[in-house]
Amino acid sequence: MRRLGQAAAAAVLGLLLLGARADAQNINVVINGQPVTFTGAPPQELNGSVLVPLRGVFEQLGATVQYNPTTQNIFAQKGSTTVSLTLGSSTAYVNNQAQQLAQPPTVLTGTTLVPLRFVAEAFGAYVEWQPQTDTVQIQTNQSAAISVGPPPAPVQTPAPGPQISTVEGRIISVDNPGNPGVVTIETQSGPVAINLDERTKVSVDQPNGGQPIPSAPEALRVGTHVSAKVWPNGNARFIEVQAHHDDDDRDHHQTSGTTVSGRILNIDNVGGPSLITVGTPSGPVQIGVDQSTTVGEQWDNGQGHQVSTEALRVGDDVTAQLFPNGNAQSIQIDDQERHGKVLAVQNLPGGDQAVVLDNGQIVQIDHHATILHDHHPAPRPIQAGDNISVRLRQGSQTGYSVDLDF
Repeated sequence: MRRLGQAAAAAVLGLLLLGARADAQNINVVINGQPVTFTGAPPQELNGSVLVPLRGVFEQLGATVQYNPTTQNIFAQKGSTTVSLTLGSSTAYVNNQAQQLAQPPTVLTGTTLVPLRFVAEAFGAYVEWQPQTDTVQIQTNQSAAISVGPPPAPVQTPAPGPQISTVEGRIISVDNPGNPGVVTIETQSGPVAINLDERTKVSVDQPNGGQPIPSAPEALRVGTHVSAKVWPNGNARFIEVQAHHDDDDRDHHQTSGTTVSGRILNIDNVGGPSLITVGTPSGPVQIGVDQSTTVGEQWDNGQGHQVSTEALRVGDDVTAQLFPNGNAQSIQIDDQERHGKVLAVQNLPGGDQAVVLDNGQIVQIDHHATILHDHHPAPRPIQAGDNISVRLRQGSQTGYSVDLDF
């Protein structure tokens, strides 16, 4: 009797799966006007999200993709944008920033399926669901579309072809730079107020001309030049902060902008014109660094001195004074450094090291510390006879970054 019940349950489950697949066969995906043909399992609608075969969508969006069967991790990259997903996990990462998924990636009949809307939007595409034909329309050329998933119940379809406009100019006021908020932009035809909501995406141009980097709304500051894609209702879909502008040199030396304090999360193009990402209590902020930026640090004797931009390290606690265009006028490294010649190195439990310097100081080096030589990863560990500079956080006796000179 028990086996009969199990067989009946299996039969019912099989019918349900067949029904789901039959419905899913009706889902079409079109990218830039071209229908996408998928191999293996067809697109599926699960819990209000459309999932599609892994390689079909990534490659059509111009991204390279790798799958690690051991960790079940999916890693894709297009330009400087990276996306990382894991089978069964509702947490994904875009440029190492965690984001939550409505439906995690899964496997069906041997095919790995990923959430279509999340993947497309992560690479800057527009997505529109057309319920009349069960079609997902995707545009990668920033044409107008609305990002939604298949609705659980019939909804009123927007009028076809809603057009968005481009607003460019300098921000002259910011009211609550979050969600919701209002940003007023001075354009050639006069001031224009645009609204921010939870769907507004902000990015910052890189000074070296690379792919724009996703940012928090705090990157929108008075004086910065922006280019915004705006819906007819006045809500902003995308806002791109322009790293350089024709007027920047004039304004660069007139007035300072805001102060940003936090820990450096990422440095792009160390030493030259670069962009650093600073983690603040309200989210990450991108800061431009160029040859005019002054960088200061404080030695353990309390004396401050100026250093080059190459002294900036991931993990540094910093305070930056910004120009209105978002570039840093000055950056103060809030941590301290200890300098000396290594007399002895002792390995400690847990992987840390104790280093004895010739000035009598003993410095503990964290086992996760960055060890550099000539601004590159050191080819060997710390040894007796090395001249070193160890960076420590305020109030800590453990170094998190070490520069070797040998």
